[in-house]
Amino acid sequence: DENSVFNVGDTLSLRWKKTGIVPRVDLEYAVGEKWQLIQSAVEGDSYTWKLPAILSEDVRVRIHDSLHPGISDTSKPFAIQGRVELLEPEGMKEYAVGTTASIQWKAKGPVKHFVLEYSLDQFESDARLIAKILASGEEVQTFSWNIPDSLAPWVWLRVSDASNPTVSSISRRPFAITGAFELLTPSGGEEKTVGEVQPMAWKTRGSIPRVNLEGSLDRFERDYHVIATDLENRGFFEWQIPDMISGDVWVRVVDS
Repeated sequence: DENSVFNVGDTLSLRWKKTGIVPRVDLEYAVGEKWQLIQSAVEGDSYTWKLPAILSEDVRVRIHDSLHPGISDTSKPFAIQGRVELLEPEGMKEYAVGTTASIQWKAKGPVKHFVLEYSLDQFESDARLIAKILASGEEVQTFSWNIPDSLAPWVWLRVSDASNPTVSSISRRPFAITGAFELLTPSGGEEKTVGEVQPMAWKTRGSIPRVNLEGSLDRFERDYHVIATDLENRGFFEWQIPDMISGDVWVRVVDS
């Protein structure tokens, strides 16, 4: 049909009606004015055609009697566009700010440039550019993404054809971008007495404005002690050691 759009690799059912005795037909397609053979000497009244790796908005199909080429008919123009499929990340994972994630996708058709984007609302109104990529020629395209400081529990990716944004693929399931802490002090092995001041210092990845500090005598399996809550995240706190005598004390920093 006119104005129809199909993707590279789709199977298209070609059907026709015959008047009189036409035992076999030849099928051809054209991009512009150049005709190429699809299949010759086809019997019956239908043929399943796997669309080739061409990109065009002006594709036509022609059928003619194999013995009398002048007896023919031509379809109205239609479009064939590429196809992309996002493979990784699959979703339901967590990535910390500053780490890298491997984005992988496949393409069908001669797509030369890709656009990679991420969104916090499944691309309803939010779309943030990751990169514009030149096709590598490999079957599976790969890009190493440095996770940005965009903390969110639901994040989606999209890969699209730079010349035709309607050719795209979006994550089937979202993933999360999280912050991360690195506790610097105490580093372990220290011995402190009750009432002594223990400096706590940490590094933060991501925009985490406020934190909680916690202690435990069993690595937070069941035992839990509040050191401080809802602190402004300055990366430092002076902790006065409480009366929780033990040779196995653990501390941690968490997002408040």
